[in-house]
Amino acid sequence: MEFKLIKNIDKYLANNFPRLGINKKREVKRLLFEIAKRDNLKIDDIACLCGKDALRQMDKKILSFKQIKTFLLKNRYPTVYKRHEKNIFYLPALNISKELEFKPSKFKYEPRYIYIEKKSLQSELAEKIGKLFPSAKFEPIENIKNHIKEHKYTLKDYSLRHENLFVINENYDFFKKCPCAKSVVRCGYYVLNLGFGCPFECSYCFLQEYQNFSGIALPSNIDDFLNNLAVKLTLPPAYAPRGVSNDTQASGRVKSFKGLWRIGSGEFSDSLALDNISDYSKKIVPFFAKYPNAYFEFKTKSSEIKNLLNIKPAKNIIVSWSVNPQKIADLNEFYSASLAERINSAKQCADAGYGIGFHFDPIIYYKGWEKDYQQIVELIFSKISRDKIHWISLGTLRFNPELKKIIENRFPSSKILDEELIIDFGGKMRYPDYLRTDIYLKMTKFLQQADFEKEKIYLCMENSNTWNKVGLNLNKN
Repeated sequence: MEFKLIKNIDKYLANNFPRLGINKKREVKRLLFEIAKRDNLKIDDIACLCGKDALRQMDKKILSFKQIKTFLLKNRYPTVYKRHEKNIFYLPALNISKELEFKPSKFKYEPRYIYIEKKSLQSELAEKIGKLFPSAKFEPIENIKNHIKEHKYTLKDYSLRHENLFVINENYDFFKKCPCAKSVVRCGYYVLNLGFGCPFECSYCFLQEYQNFSGIALPSNIDDFLNNLAVKLTLPPAYAPRGVSNDTQASGRVKSFKGLWRIGSGEFSDSLALDNISDYSKKIVPFFAKYPNAYFEFKTKSSEIKNLLNIKPAKNIIVSWSVNPQKIADLNEFYSASLAERINSAKQCADAGYGIGFHFDPIIYYKGWEKDYQQIVELIFSKISRDKIHWISLGTLRFNPELKKIIENRFPSSKILDEELIIDFGGKMRYPDYLRTDIYLKMTKFLQQADFEKEKIYLCMENSNTWNKVGLNLNKN
């Protein structure tokens, strides 16, 4: 549908507006495409899109380009256009290639090629992977950095990353602050970078733009990660939440933070999706059991909890699930566990003695979203005791503008781009502030109606203005 639609728009513009310049034609084409896709217009409807053939009048100089662009922008962004400056719309050239489209299939993670850095050849992880995937082709490499330079991966290769597994010896990026932008409320979170690349296919995932190789990399030297971390955990965290009030100590830490470290994995990978291969949890859980001044969080969309259930739990280990309505997951979170599987896994972990977290992130806006998300809240609390849930985060869809073009190419039928997304603070594409605030207020209401403490709710990657409007305070949350 999308490819036929683009061809039809090209033909229509060529026949009716041959004098349009390249840039003007690009913007008109982009707006026509997005409106037609959003409204499910038939290809033959393009000529009548603006009513009374207003576009044709432009070629007769009855309407200026500025007037017709304004007309189309008001159609594409009916609520935002009235409230915002007009330089917040992102209208890049429309280039969609069939070769880049992701086509889901029956999925089982079974890499065909396994590349092992020389320093990792004798590692426990390399030995286990050799037994798990005996039919794979194994190839020793000097290091992954040189391998990437030699192969020059492109976006077309991204869908093939399930075929390539890298076992590496990480020397640098063990541990870092959560990369909060200056314009957002800082959460004081730290990231343990265990792995790079994810077996799931989420349409909105930033890795599509960020990852520069086709594959998944797992470090074999997790003991180095934990030894590096052990030194840091003897001290209070120096990285403090940047909050929405002035309740701070001279050190800059929020008083109610109480010097606790909050650490997690899952920035560049799913924390548990491949835990049956890496066995990272078997070392992480007993390690953090020795450090009551820290929380460690596994963030996942999987149901891979076998290792967690077979080891002694620790009270300061939080297992968290990202959740969305099943109909959103079906169209945007391919190969991940179903909503029911995620919540059932959370219940099993809670019953075993782990702390639990949930992340409504990203919340996808669409007509009738409230009912679907409220049902998730009700389902969660029908299965899991409130006192087992340590925190719940809320965050709406956001991404770098360049990712928009990647989503269009890899997921041409996706509807997540059809809403009114604009370039907002931090240079990210987001829903407008009034819509985000409305979403957070309603989600907070749903959670409080379920008797969940407001102090356990926080916003992810949001500015202080939104925190205040929603009535949340980082010093208490």
